Amino acid sequence: ILKTIAESSHPNLVDFLGYFVHPTLKVLCLTFELCDGNLEELVKANPAGAFVEKELERLFRQMAFAFKALHHYGIIHRDIKPENVLITNDGHIKVTDFGLARVISDTPVSDSTGAVLLGTMAYLSPEQVQQLAVDQRSDVYSCGILLYEMVTGMVPFTGNSPLEVAYQH
Repeated sequence: ILKTIAESSHPNLVDFLGYFVHPTLKVLCLTFELCDGNLEELVKANPAGAFVEKELERLFRQMAFAFKALHHYGIIHRDIKPENVLITNDGHIKVTDFGLARVISDTPVSDSTGAVLLGTMAYLSPEQVQQLAVDQRSDVYSCGILLYEMVTGMVPFTGNSPLEVAYQH
């Protein structure tokens, strides 16, 4: 997946610069372009409805282009959330964090790992919550949650526990 992303050149995907093995820790370290902020910071700085419609459209359009490109390359992101949508100093969107991304295949990948549910509960699609097979539609659902949050200042489903949020999805 990282090889595909590294070889892709899309203005709304974070640029992969390289990798190295940390000499002391013996772990693989990836380097990406530096961005100044993320969508989470921008949403917190703008109370509900404070986004100018044109700015909201511009940001969301860039996010949609990023996910369309990932799907074109055969990748499902599976962890769309405000923290994974970076913003450059000139205001451009860069999608990042491909740790849960999977290749789209004829047999969609299932998240079934026993009792472990991967991702951020507030943004997971119903099929992810149910640990069913996922495809591009899961990313579209999560983008819809992001748009809802950008418009209202909050996610559509909340609860006292992750399980309560899961049932609402």
